[in-house]
Amino acid sequence: MLNLWLGIAALSLLAAIVIIFPILKLRQSRVTTLVTSDPQQDNVVIFKDRLGELEQELASGSISAPDFEALKAELEKNLLIDASAKKISLSSSSVGSKQLAVGFVLAFAVIASSVALYNEVGRAPDLELSMNMPKDPFNGRQPSMDEAIAQLQLELKANPENPEGWYILASTMMDLGRHQEAVDAYQQCVSYLKPEDVQYATVMGQLAQAMFFAAGTFNAEVRAQVEATLKAEPLEITALGLLGIDAYEKKDFRAAAKFWLTALQNADGSGADSLRNGVERARAELVKLGEDVSDIQLPEMSSIPLNLSIAANRLEGLPKETPVMLVARRPEGGMPLAAVRLTVADLPVSLELNDANSMSPQNKLSSVERVTVSARVSLSGNVVAQPGDLLVEMENIPTKGLPKPLEMVVSEVVQ
Repeated sequence: MLNLWLGIAALSLLAAIVIIFPILKLRQSRVTTLVTSDPQQDNVVIFKDRLGELEQELASGSISAPDFEALKAELEKNLLIDASAKKISLSSSSVGSKQLAVGFVLAFAVIASSVALYNEVGRAPDLELSMNMPKDPFNGRQPSMDEAIAQLQLELKANPENPEGWYILASTMMDLGRHQEAVDAYQQCVSYLKPEDVQYATVMGQLAQAMFFAAGTFNAEVRAQVEATLKAEPLEITALGLLGIDAYEKKDFRAAAKFWLTALQNADGSGADSLRNGVERARAELVKLGEDVSDIQLPEMSSIPLNLSIAANRLEGLPKETPVMLVARRPEGGMPLAAVRLTVADLPVSLELNDANSMSPQNKLSSVERVTVSARVSLSGNVVAQPGDLLVEMENIPTKGLPKPLEMVVSEVVQ
């Protein structure tokens, strides 16, 4: 940090010199003018020279004596007038002093405002952490988990306004079963997020889950956190999952199934599988009790099974590492709803497109009824089709209830 302040001091001094130097130079030039230039003395010299010329003209007879006296009187009169009208005033020196004072005040104001601005928006702690921290705090070796956590905590202590860092620390603590420490880290993370941030509701839900595990029960604090989460996002999966767990433990299986079915609207992948399993368990318990379960139906999953291969006449000379892009889009086009990246070496292959292959929660296969499915062998590796690429495309494919897998054979050449 000493180098930082030395640099600031040097730049401040330079700014002061830039402001004050022109004023000093102007003041010096004025003083020099006062010293080297005396108009009264100049007038005296001119008077003597002209008087000498008149005397010579009188001696040579060029002018008469009366004319000489008249011209001499005129010269003396002009000399007296100039002497009274052109007195040198030292007021210009006093004006220079005022300007110099203003210059010093201005230079000080620039320096003070710069320091104040840096204190307001500068990142001195970040710089200190960066300067004091070695490039590799572990000197090239793989750190232990405890060492990595300690290093992260050190960085967060120096730079606490780092929600990503707090989230990583909280997730790590959850994985290690250190639930109270996870709660503390999630709370720090939430404190640096705004309600309008995309991650806000998710982190709030995970905080509720950490609180649940730390308390070992669904207590009032956990419920309050769950309610705050659902106020921010009514379909937040973790919060709804916790409500389902609480209802299931209280043997309110119908309520548990309802919470989990609601969460399914916003879930995909392994999370959706867990929720579906929960709904099935709750439904089975209700069946054991002899209750009607016709109102508890799992939604049909969006799924497109397919078999993908390359035509034999297109395989010759095709490198094994050439990428193959398999995507499903809305019939009108746009962003992929599901995408899988393969290589020529992976083909032929049988697989299934579903919400687990979605590019984002807002663009899922289950959000539409029909799609266009295409597979492209990208010879250039470009995500956009290029001339010479190999392609197969099938339109108007339903996202649910396909009676058998699609048979997709890459054979067409992109022109």
